[in-house]
Amino acid sequence: GPKALIMFLVGTLGIVIGGPLSILVVSVFSPDLVGGHGPDAVWRGMTTVAGSWIGGGANQASMKEMFEVGGDIFSVMVTVDVIVANIWMAVLLLMAANHKKIDAATGADTTA
Repeated sequence: GPKALIMFLVGTLGIVIGGPLSILVVSVFSPDLVGGHGPDAVWRGMTTVAGSWIGGGANQASMKEMFEVGGDIFSVMVTVDVIVANIWMAVLLLMAANHKKIDAATGADTTA
């Protein structure tokens, strides 16, 4: 329905804006960390992570080809993607196991 579509679009917007914003913030404190030139530029690698988070592995591969991401930075970004996904899955499983406590603490309406 419309709520699911709105949530998808807001999540996509957060991913698309979050990557460049995080690079900008980190560059203030450690410019060398977010540097890189040509195919190994960090921004190119971040496009693959955004692609994966929005549409999965096929999108990640298409971002690699579209933005001509180098193999070294792509390997790093695939690793980041896998680690973050596994940590997030663990968080979701813990939250699911404790949903009654979370619902009570947040006052969630679970009558649907």
